[in-house]
Amino acid sequence: MSDLLKLAHPVPMISIVVLVHGVEEWLDECLRSILSQSFTDFELIAVDDRSPDNSMDILRRCAAGDARVRILSLEENVGQGLARNAGLAAATGEYVWFIDGDDSVRPGALREIADRLIVTGADIIVFGWERVFPDGHSFRGGQQERLASAPNIFRLSEYPELAMLAPFPWNKVVKRRLMSRYGYQFAVGIYEDVDFSLFMLAAARTVTVINKAFVNYRQRYSSAMRASGDKHLSIFDHWSRAWSLINRHKLLSPKIHSVMFAHMIRHFVSVFNNESRVQSGSRKRFVVMAQELHREFRPQDLIRPTQPSHRVENAAIATGSYVVLETMRRVRAYRSKRRGARPGDM
Repeated sequence: MSDLLKLAHPVPMISIVVLVHGVEEWLDECLRSILSQSFTDFELIAVDDRSPDNSMDILRRCAAGDARVRILSLEENVGQGLARNAGLAAATGEYVWFIDGDDSVRPGALREIADRLIVTGADIIVFGWERVFPDGHSFRGGQQERLASAPNIFRLSEYPELAMLAPFPWNKVVKRRLMSRYGYQFAVGIYEDVDFSLFMLAAARTVTVINKAFVNYRQRYSSAMRASGDKHLSIFDHWSRAWSLINRHKLLSPKIHSVMFAHMIRHFVSVFNNESRVQSGSRKRFVVMAQELHREFRPQDLIRPTQPSHRVENAAIATGSYVVLETMRRVRAYRSKRRGARPGDM
C-alpha cells in the first residue's frame, strides 16, 4: 500500500481475528502465514478461548516479535461464536476477517484482497478455500464454482446463487461498519457461521468475489464439527436465526428465498448423512426438526435439484420420511467405503 493510502487509513485497513483453542500443533503455521504477507496494513487479534495446551506461549512469543499482534485471553471457554464477538469488540480496522487458528492463509492473499477492496469499496469480499487433509490430499468444494460465475460487484439479490456457497466465516472479509450497522453478534453453538454468512451477504450493499483459494482449511478428524452428539441439532437454531434476521430487516427477495431454502435442505441432508455427527438415537428427531423448518420457510418457487437422489432426499425431508433418508444414507456410506472416499464437511 502506498504512503498516501496508509495516511487515508489511520487505523488498520483489516482486523484479523484469530480464534485459538486446542490448536497448538498448527498455530505457529497459521500466525506465520498471516504475518509474512506482503500486505502489512492490518492488526492481528488472537483470541485465546482458554486453550488447554501451550497455545498461549506461542501467542506471547509472536506478540513480542510483532507489534501488530494483540492477545485477548478469555477467563473461560466460551466457544467460537462468543470468542469471535470478543475479537470483534476489540477490532479497530475498516474490515474484519475471522480466521481459525488451525487454518492458514496462502501467500499474497491479503494483497489481492486489499487491492480488490480498495478498488470496489465493497461491503464484503468472498473468496475460495481448499480442504487440506492430514495425508496431504486436498480439494476445493462447497459450491465454489459459483465464484467463477459471479459479477464483479453486486448485491445478493442480483446474484442469489452465491447463497449456495458453504457458509464459512473465514472465506469472507467484511466491512466492520456493516456488522455494527445491524448490531450483529455471533450466537452460541456450532453452525454459528450459517447465520453470520447468510445475513451478512443479504445485508451487504455491495459484494465482490475472487475465484481463488486463499485459505487452507485443515480437516481435523478430532474437530468439534466431526464429533457426534445432540449439539449438531443446533443447526436448526442457526438456520432459523438466519431467516429471522433477514426477514426482520426486509432483505428477503423471492430469488434469495428460493436459493437459501435449497441450500438449507441440502445442508440438513449433508449433516444427516455424516454418521460422525448425528447420533443414531437422534436421527429421527433430526428429520422431524428438518421437516418443521421445511414447512415454515418453504418458498413459492422451489428450486428442483438436478440429481435424482437429491430430489428423493428433498422429498423425504418435506414428508419427514426418516426411513427413506436413513436407507439412502446407508447405501451411500457403503458405496463410499467401497470406493475409499473421504467424507467432506459442508
